[in-house]
Amino acid sequence: MIRSSVVLFAVAALTGCAFHQSQPYMAYEDQHPRADTAVFVALDQSTAQVADARISAVDSVTTPSWKNGHPFWVRVKPGTHRFAIVSKANYQFSGPLITWNEGRREITIPEMKPRHVYIARYHWVQQRPAMQIEDLGENPDFSLVFGLPGVNDNRYRAEF
Repeated sequence: MIRSSVVLFAVAALTGCAFHQSQPYMAYEDQHPRADTAVFVALDQSTAQVADARISAVDSVTTPSWKNGHPFWVRVKPGTHRFAIVSKANYQFSGPLITWNEGRREITIPEMKPRHVYIARYHWVQQRPAMQIEDLGENPDFSLVFGLPGVNDNRYRAEF
């Protein structure tokens, strides 16, 4: 009973966080045209190896975390950008507690192009998660999906 309660709480928490991340966080302050921006996604939903990855800073400026945690994805102006990522993997249940491994890393993506989506892809190297950045190209059909499959799964498309 406790394990299922913890799992339900974790799913509800992730679903709630996703509600406020239906669009990428804008990592710039002026009214820049959306069509002249790029999107970086830290959360790789194609693998369960890294269950949670968030962007804690863009170009040394901390992203907000007070409401829902750091964002899964951000929108930036074209050019070279540096991202700080906090990732969590290897979730394990230990009685009423959930434990995990947390990693922090900084990456630089050179010359990000407008209307492109860049996503972090995770794989394991010597029992540690490693990351590669994939450019999905110009205006790809890319969405983050949050919620319970078949119940309240919502797709949030990266729009330009």
